[in-house]
Amino acid sequence: MIARHPRLTRRHTYHDILDHYLEILLVRPGAFAGAAALAQARAEGAFTRTHEALWAAAKQRAGDRDGTRMLIEVLLHRQVPADAVVAGMATVLRVEATSTDLVAIEARKAMENREGEDDGEDMVVDDGPRDCLTRPLVRTRAQARR
Repeated sequence: MIARHPRLTRRHTYHDILDHYLEILLVRPGAFAGAAALAQARAEGAFTRTHEALWAAAKQRAGDRDGTRMLIEVLLHRQVPADAVVAGMATVLRVEATSTDLVAIEARKAMENREGEDDGEDMVVDDGPRDCLTRPLVRTRAQARR
């Protein structure tokens, strides 16, 4: 499976997924704040207060353009589940830092901690929607069967 999208039942409607635009927005970070995909992610609750707080801290530290670019780089950590990325952002904010590398390290630690709590069962990845904000969670085989 390459992609999974919600079914749209009305003509001339759209559903933007922020993850699909990140590479373009990385080149043009000034367009991020007004992006329709960002507004939709906020409305759906996928762009959380933690995302907003990291973005604000990054903009304060590095300026609007570079701070926005830092947030987009964090969102591009697609190999890590979204909840682990949010946990990494929260940890980095607690120590009053904004480093994208530190967010990646903390996100991986959060993912490893979650895997360690599953008593070493084989891990599988859910095939649900895959974007930067609602990536599938790593689950055990038993949880995946439910």
